[in-house]
Amino acid sequence: MADSEKKTTKETSGLEVNLIVNALCTCMFVALLMFMSPAAFAKGDIIQFRTDAPSQHIVVKGDTLWDISETFLSDPWLWPKVWQSNPEIRDPHLIYPGDVITLVYQNGQPKLMLSRQSHKPIIALSPQGIKRLKPAIDLIDWASVEPFINQDQILSNTYIDAGMMVIGNPQQLTRLTSQQLIFATQAPVEHNENNMQNRSKDQYAVVHKQHTIYDMQGATLGVHVKHVADAQYQPISAQQDMLAINDSHLAQVFAITDSKQEITLGDRIVSKPALFDMSNVTLSIADSQQGYVVGGMTTRTRWSKSDVVVIDVGQDQTQPGMVFGIYAPNQSLTYLGNGYAQPLMKQGDLVVIASFATTSFGVIVNANSVIQRGAQLRAP
Repeated sequence: MADSEKKTTKETSGLEVNLIVNALCTCMFVALLMFMSPAAFAKGDIIQFRTDAPSQHIVVKGDTLWDISETFLSDPWLWPKVWQSNPEIRDPHLIYPGDVITLVYQNGQPKLMLSRQSHKPIIALSPQGIKRLKPAIDLIDWASVEPFINQDQILSNTYIDAGMMVIGNPQQLTRLTSQQLIFATQAPVEHNENNMQNRSKDQYAVVHKQHTIYDMQGATLGVHVKHVADAQYQPISAQQDMLAINDSHLAQVFAITDSKQEITLGDRIVSKPALFDMSNVTLSIADSQQGYVVGGMTTRTRWSKSDVVVIDVGQDQTQPGMVFGIYAPNQSLTYLGNGYAQPLMKQGDLVVIASFATTSFGVIVNANSVIQRGAQLRAP
């Protein structure tokens, strides 16, 4: 087996400590399903295996735990209740390419057996440790989702309009990039929306308004803003502030420390949110929470698996890690003058990844048909 496919471990003072190498919280996501609360499983009722489930699956690079679970189970989040590992597996919470998952029956009940066909070879690096290089698989393919939502936010028009605006720069350019100074309408204020604090003193984000998010009745929920640059506030001395003439306001100064794309006049400066991080999140199942899919990262209104969407459930009702079932939009039926309510037709599942005042971002983890604006969110 190639060295690049081996797992990293380190032995210190006679105790072996597993160090898993992954670019984005790999091992944590695999463990999430293992530590769901009993309440999260209360809705499992009867565990159903898919009628087309294979007898065996060999894990390959690119697999996700959710996809593998969906291969065998009708309800992927119930994975921990039906699987077991061979005794030689030290940490059954971690699954690697090459592992074999087999459908077996014990006392007439179906189980999923995790096994490894051979021990992973090791490389001795020094007397202080040994090294294996092989990352565990993710719960979900977060690497493909993260670039679309990292530091993006949903903000209210009131907060945006009352905030700082880019109005110019010393060179009088209309488009700006890194390592430049910009002028803003006002100095930062203490008020932050979405219960967010600056990551560090005087650090802010320059954002560009993307599109407005509306609820199903047409009322404004907020504005999707895209993070375009990082900025650091450059305080103005009291003496300089005294130079303002004829009651005009003195422009405030920010230094652009990093830019993702060009800054344009009229862009806004807001408190910098924390980086996208699910390392402290555990999965939970929506119960009484309900809502709708109301938008996405662009203005399109149709989505599929792995797309990030906006839902009209805010941080007072949900939090990252909550799983919602996605159901077809509600439609009334009429036949021979009689009205009928359409039953809930499930289309997939969604996991919340960031929450704001009135909305949240969610990633569609599976879908059996196209998801449209107005899709209903209920318990999965």
